[in-house]
Amino acid sequence: MAGFLIFAGLVAVALFADFIAPYSPYAVDLSTKFLPPSVAHLFGTDELGRDIFSRVVHGSRISLVVGAVVVSIASTIGVFVGGIAGFYGGKIDELIMRVTDVFLAFPSIVLALAVGSALGAGIQNVTIALAFSWWPWYARLVRGQVLTIRETQYVEAAASIGGGNFHIITKHVLPNCVAPIIVNASMDLGYVILAAASLGFLGIGAQPPMPEWGLMISIGRLYAIDYWWLATFPGFAIMVSVLAFNLVGDGLRDVLDPRLRRFGR
Repeated sequence: MAGFLIFAGLVAVALFADFIAPYSPYAVDLSTKFLPPSVAHLFGTDELGRDIFSRVVHGSRISLVVGAVVVSIASTIGVFVGGIAGFYGGKIDELIMRVTDVFLAFPSIVLALAVGSALGAGIQNVTIALAFSWWPWYARLVRGQVLTIRETQYVEAAASIGGGNFHIITKHVLPNCVAPIIVNASMDLGYVILAAASLGFLGIGAQPPMPEWGLMISIGRLYAIDYWWLATFPGFAIMVSVLAFNLVGDGLRDVLDPRLRRFGR
């Protein structure tokens, strides 16, 4: 519930950023640069006099949209690929899983960094790069679920009365894989936000003057000794977001897994 409340707050901030932020995230005023946190500027101002609170608020939109798009694309590809591999098995399964293993041989952030560098800097290219590196985890997850479900009696019953493969997969197999996919996706939202911020920090993701959290930390570290607030508040926003999605994922796992409820966990 705590994670859900934080998540709801993040979504509300992203939706109503224009009303919450007291200043434009792009407004430059050199006369107010490097101001510490105060009533006028809750999180202080940066090297160009821009209000950090306004930039953090608008940055939530970027992070949540990137996280949602990446997880949506990766899960869709992973469910399709993993479902085919697990249901048909044999050489199809072997081929698909060996290709998946090639992707899994590289850490996701390293693979995303390589793809993002090849495509060029930009938030759109980072979104593509992260989705490209994230789908194998869903393929593995769904394949394992399908391998178990396809041997159940209700799937055999559906096949015995003439149900086609497409009907069995879409009506009986994949719907029973939804719970672990939802739990995994909810946790991945936090990890994707962190990965996108990491790429932004390295200069591969969002480019100035976008109010992206990782980019703000990258610029703020240059002044961290004298002006601590430049990097602290965007970093805190990332921490809160990742924490919220992890708590939501844990909660959904407890709710959707009947075995956990049975033992009172």
